[in-house]
Amino acid sequence: MRGLSGLIGGGLLVLVAGCSSVPPNDVMTAEQRARDAALVSGQPMAFAEDGTPVVAEGAAAVAPDPDLLRRGAGISDENDFDAVSDRVSIEADQQRLAAQREMFQVIQPTALPERPSGDLAAIVEFALATSHPVGRAVYPRSTLRVGSGSNCNRYSNPNEAQQVFLEGGGPERDRRGLDPDGDGYACGWDPTPFRMAVRN
Repeated sequence: MRGLSGLIGGGLLVLVAGCSSVPPNDVMTAEQRARDAALVSGQPMAFAEDGTPVVAEGAAAVAPDPDLLRRGAGISDENDFDAVSDRVSIEADQQRLAAQREMFQVIQPTALPERPSGDLAAIVEFALATSHPVGRAVYPRSTLRVGSGSNCNRYSNPNEAQQVFLEGGGPERDRRGLDPDGDGYACGWDPTPFRMAVRN
């Protein structure tokens, strides 16, 4: 009994699966032809109350304008001498060039603006002016200082610490104890990204 009910259920499933709500291809093709004909003719397309396009008599048989296809609508033909010579004469082209030459202006170079101060300007300038790596002692420091860990915790990031360090007389002087190793780079600040940006 189970085998029979399973067979009937499977058969019903196959019947239901065979049903499709998609309209036949010939209807879709006629609608597409109506759209294409409306596009080519430039006439507005008519729609029925249910929203389907109305195919006018003979609309499905309208073919695109072969001259339009040959010309390549929307494609520039400026490299085609025959096409351009029909629209523009040599004299008109000379007049256009003369008018453009009259409008031509040579702009004299001016001095570069001053580099803005504050923000990252000082640390970028310092990074580009130096070439030694992080950790190499270049500036003398007192050996009595214990470290810069607690002093660096006052700043939200190494860029800010380096900015304060330079404003306070760094890299020669380290009043706030931000550069105990004497490399000129406060609180683990690294000039490499700034140098790499200039090289690229």
